[in-house]
Amino acid sequence: MPILDGRLSKGEGYFFDDGSQIKLGTQAGTRVIADFAYDLDSLYFVCRAYDNTPAKGSDPDAVTLLLDTDGTSKMQPQESSYQIVLPLTGAPEVYRGLSQRWTQIAEDDFAMRYEVLTYPTSYVIEAAIAWTALGKSSAPMGERMVAAIQVADNRDGIVFIESIPDVKPSRTRTWMELRLCSLPDGIKEVQAQSTPPTAIPQGSKLCAYDLAGRSTSPSAHGLIILHHPNGFKQKVIR
Repeated sequence: MPILDGRLSKGEGYFFDDGSQIKLGTQAGTRVIADFAYDLDSLYFVCRAYDNTPAKGSDPDAVTLLLDTDGTSKMQPQESSYQIVLPLTGAPEVYRGLSQRWTQIAEDDFAMRYEVLTYPTSYVIEAAIAWTALGKSSAPMGERMVAAIQVADNRDGIVFIESIPDVKPSRTRTWMELRLCSLPDGIKEVQAQSTPPTAIPQGSKLCAYDLAGRSTSPSAHGLIILHHPNGFKQKVIR
């Protein structure tokens, strides 16, 4: 799985090694690239904003991930809608749709980790969000979700918003579709043993696939699932 260190390294599991599946930059002139990865426990999100003067004071630059895990297309946020604000400095803020409006939830009630690393001409934010925090018991593979990204760029007290064109933060119908493809043929979920072996058992089947569901080599993009017919616990490695 991705290592949350603010560095984009090959083989971490993002769709592109450089985390550039999503590209922004037409709204406020701030070039932004972002990407997703996942395993059975968490959704991973990475964003790099090219900004050589990032604001870190009381009103810092921030990346906002908008996510609806039920894929609803509505004019107002729903209970399955989340607004996750990841600032360069200070504590993150998480909002959930309740009664068709955004309501902030306590940081302790939302299982997430994120890291920030600032470079001379850019900064990178990486986050790991537990599926359970998003109302899912496991990765919702094959299910429709919707997502959007916004980046707040504070330039001398004036905040410019870089986003996907036409995205409205409270209207899930304007967000882009996001799907996690189902496990490929021959791979199935198995019951975890109470004390799974630490070594790969002889005869294990090694399969790899990327976020588009395409078969690939273990050294390419995507998740690598180890499955053993005798009940060896599924493991995800990058």
